Amino acid sequence: MSEWNDGEGPMELERTQNEQGSIIAIADTHLGLKEDTTFKVFKNTMSCQPVILASFLQWVKELEEKDKFVNVEGPSNEIVKRRLTKPEKLIFLGDVLELWDASNKRVSTCLSSITQVLSSLRCRKICLIGNHDYSNREIVGEYQLGNSIMEILPETYPVQSRLSKQVIALRKGKESYIFTHGHLFDWTFRNLGRVAMIMSYIRDGAEAFGWFSWIVFICLLTIPALMLILGFGSSTVYSTLLILGLLSSPRIITSIARPLWNKMHKPKYDRKRALKGFMNWWRRFSEGKITENGRLNVVYGHTHLLDLLHYTKALGIVPTSRALGILRKSFATKDMLLMNLPAWVRDSSEEGKQVSQNVFLYIDESGFEFFGWDDKKGEPYHIPEWAAEKIGDRKAFEKKEIESARKLGFPDHPRL
Repeated sequence: MSEWNDGEGPMELERTQNEQGSIIAIADTHLGLKEDTTFKVFKNTMSCQPVILASFLQWVKELEEKDKFVNVEGPSNEIVKRRLTKPEKLIFLGDVLELWDASNKRVSTCLSSITQVLSSLRCRKICLIGNHDYSNREIVGEYQLGNSIMEILPETYPVQSRLSKQVIALRKGKESYIFTHGHLFDWTFRNLGRVAMIMSYIRDGAEAFGWFSWIVFICLLTIPALMLILGFGSSTVYSTLLILGLLSSPRIITSIARPLWNKMHKPKYDRKRALKGFMNWWRRFSEGKITENGRLNVVYGHTHLLDLLHYTKALGIVPTSRALGILRKSFATKDMLLMNLPAWVRDSSEEGKQVSQNVFLYIDESGFEFFGWDDKKGEPYHIPEWAAEKIGDRKAFEKKEIESARKLGFPDHPRL
């Protein structure tokens, strides 16, 4: 359980209203994403899980109707019952939809799997925009979705005011929270802006021609050769090549871009790189603003990694003088937690099998807890803070830790 005492002096954080009810956050559902191989070489190993996501949302709906009691690890490692209450907010931390390489048909079909249960929820739904659904910036705003409002927001929640001299955070109990997708921790997305999001625009071109692009690609390989055999001039051949290439290129690019990107950015699950990115993002994000004299928790996704890290431990992972300077200047308090939530996708790669998936963050007046979702049992299982840190550190559990995890209902996992 996450409890802390207020620091000395006045609170310096501008806060949103402390409403009743809990908050549930999940990251990176990538609805529409499909495991696939192109040209027998370019392989994408990840796919979305709409059925599993729908079962989790159904559980959230049941939580709205009646509080639930879940086994958690207590202060002395004993198993105790933790009361979970109905949510006031359900926060999606970006990359809700896969709008880089998934077809419109697949995205809409996967989305339809959760639309009914999502619409039935009475809590406010907040969808942050990530790098894979960047094109949703066109529809930022509030919309009526079933029984409540769905709010689509860019970058962070709560929304930060450029005029404010304070970091705006959501206050819950004795702790404060900022939610973001996390792609801006990456140098590419942080510094290149819209240029780095070019895949969203290329995908629009691919969808405009649909699978007709593959016919055009075949023509690209055959028609110029036939034209040369028949004696057409070279300028005509080159013009034909250019036109066919332009028409077919968006579909070809979207088919091979993800496997190429993953190869260029290995390892995908890199704690040190994520921390360096966070430090640089936080320096810009909080520049010239006042932060809290107590704990501030930053919740993000993007890396597909489960991790929980106090900033003091970050100094041991990124022990550079520059990092130390960023931390000391940026953190008015020396009490900040970084919470990285993993994706709700299946990854069949060997590296992907080592990573926890289908995890949500539960927040109420008492603090926060990590829970994994057991889709076979249709219920959550508790992930203690030490377990989240250990998984983030890529270390295997010790014998006693394995016993504790089994008692909590952990499913089979390479760390066990």
